[in-house]
Amino acid sequence: MKKAMTDNEKKLIDISAVKEFAEWAGDRDLATIYKECPRADWFLFFVKKSLLYKVNIRKYVSLKIICAKNVLDWMSDVSTNAMVTAKEFVDNDWAVAMGNKKELIRKFADLDCYLTKEEVKELLVDGIDPWDRYVISKKATMRAFSDGIAHDTLCLESESKDWRFAEYVARVLAMAKSNSTKEENELKPDIHLRLVDQMRKSISFADILTGGK
Repeated sequence: MKKAMTDNEKKLIDISAVKEFAEWAGDRDLATIYKECPRADWFLFFVKKSLLYKVNIRKYVSLKIICAKNVLDWMSDVSTNAMVTAKEFVDNDWAVAMGNKKELIRKFADLDCYLTKEEVKELLVDGIDPWDRYVISKKATMRAFSDGIAHDTLCLESESKDWRFAEYVARVLAMAKSNSTKEENELKPDIHLRLVDQMRKSISFADILTGGK
């Protein structure tokens, strides 16, 4: 039988801002949400609301890094540098991290990460095979998503919706294993569960209650 969330728990974390998550959570208590959360983006949101209540941003960023590392293979150099900067923040080198962040954010603004010049040339060839067009476009999309994921991982303060990037992590991983949107959608639930499991290994329910201290 589900255990209802107490009034004190409701004060600790308000998940109503994410409608689908709130509907799934229903009257589940915090421990049950922690154990059964089915999506990586919802889990990050849940942790963020809990830990920022306790003012522990570094623990939250460390979970973002765990999630984002799953798509390192598709990231640009700017993005892999962003991951290093996020890790510097987690390791308490605040001055170095913030200095690097400013430079990297500028580079992200100039980043043309969707199609390379070579890919554009291939797509413009007369009579290009539809499958080749699909593969080129998919690879470019995965690269663009992965750079966006790195950008959101670099959000080191309490930006309101940075947790949403976890859905794109699941999407990139699904795209890598599928040949159609239908297959992607079939794969994503299991991928989300795997991502949640990775993050849960780094943060206990006790951390949720104590602020990860």
